Amino acid sequence: MWPNGPGSVVVSKYSTFDFGVSSASDSGEVIVIGPSGAMWLEGVHTKPNSTIKAGDTVSFNVLVNNSYSSSKQVELDLFIDSEKVDSVSGSIKASSEKSFTLHWRALSAGLHSWIIGLWQNNTLKSWKNGTIQVGPSSIEVTGWFESNISSTVTTGTKAHFDVYVKSLVDKFTYNFPVIVEYSYMDPAGKVHEPVTVIHSYVYQLAPNEEKNVTWFDFGLDNPGKYMFTLFVNGTPADDKTITVKPEGNVVAWMECNPELVDETVDSINGNIYVKSNDSNTITLWITDVYFAGGKIYDWSDKQHTVTQLNQSTLEVKPGSSGTLAFSIPLNDELQSMVPVDLSNINPMTPIAVKVYLNLLKNPLISVIEMNPRPLTPKEIAETVYSGAKEVKNEIVGTFTDAKSIVTLLSTYSGLSKIAGGVSASTAGTIAGAAVLYIKLWQYVLNSPIPENAGDNNMIIGDSG
Repeated sequence: MWPNGPGSVVVSKYSTFDFGVSSASDSGEVIVIGPSGAMWLEGVHTKPNSTIKAGDTVSFNVLVNNSYSSSKQVELDLFIDSEKVDSVSGSIKASSEKSFTLHWRALSAGLHSWIIGLWQNNTLKSWKNGTIQVGPSSIEVTGWFESNISSTVTTGTKAHFDVYVKSLVDKFTYNFPVIVEYSYMDPAGKVHEPVTVIHSYVYQLAPNEEKNVTWFDFGLDNPGKYMFTLFVNGTPADDKTITVKPEGNVVAWMECNPELVDETVDSINGNIYVKSNDSNTITLWITDVYFAGGKIYDWSDKQHTVTQLNQSTLEVKPGSSGTLAFSIPLNDELQSMVPVDLSNINPMTPIAVKVYLNLLKNPLISVIEMNPRPLTPKEIAETVYSGAKEVKNEIVGTFTDAKSIVTLLSTYSGLSKIAGGVSASTAGTIAGAAVLYIKLWQYVLNSPIPENAGDNNMIIGDSG
């Protein structure tokens, strides 16, 4: 029997409550009971359950009970000190219970009030409230993301992130790194190696100051999950997971190997995995391939490409799957087709491989991390790579045209650094290596790297 009859409101330990404005003078709960069932918060547990310090992320694990004879869609809101800080939604099966988790970054010490409300069809069904004590911070700085998208989007969504930091101490903080990494989980459940998208420094932060220190845009082009982590001064400060759902009846994603391309690697292998939910047999093929922002394959112009396809087309029957494979040789021809000097990049530079398919509106992207390419043919590079880099670092940047570089090299006493430890019989070959470097640098001078495309992340070739 329902207490006080169907539609009654059960109030426990309740004095005053104005939901949305959120004033609470005592802990308690409200349960709205309908004629055919009820929805209520069974319990709330916080983690960490020991001492919470400023800078910690507090998890509110909420158990929701559904006594209706049908499944229900619900939404839970978390308010801290009268401000909504998190929300989560989902469905609960008939006559069952389900756990939900809400999060709050505790940025200031002191006693804070919290309220969790349970909504169903825009009607408040139940709520619980209480207080939480936050102690002084054990770290000096923390940070968090703010983004323009929800936690579930469709392929092709462009996400914008703002990155904030906050001082947790009463003194100035100097010169600390801010790093953002992401890992990608494909639809098959494989988690790929993390890739760095932001690596910057905050040179000064005033006592208890909060500020936006950087931002970046990111294209969510593959179905699956993207898991972003923010590190502030070497400590994980925030994370965000975005689930990307495919558009249409074709599910496709791509991976490239190796994920770390060092100086010994001479080609990159790509696999495009396709699952079809279409009612008809589909035929797919690769129309365009881009590497580091340069087009290296064009279906309509197959004579001018460095991409090698294992097969030209792929047929996938309804409910079936298949794979398209390709490879990209890392050679001088590839260098001539991309707008970036691959010998003059930082170690572990993230580079996008972007592929378009005939039946998909959005491209597929896989990001590899790449070390600088050798400056000479492979058999020479193994001997002179380190010396050539040393000469390059001393010369490049001093002169603005290839002619000046040639003039200097002809008289540069440091050329012996290239030939250090090499017999005289190979001197001519090594001189040829220097000439090859000059040609590569001349190409860079005549084909400058394009201006920043505007996404402000470190991945070369992912935008546009």
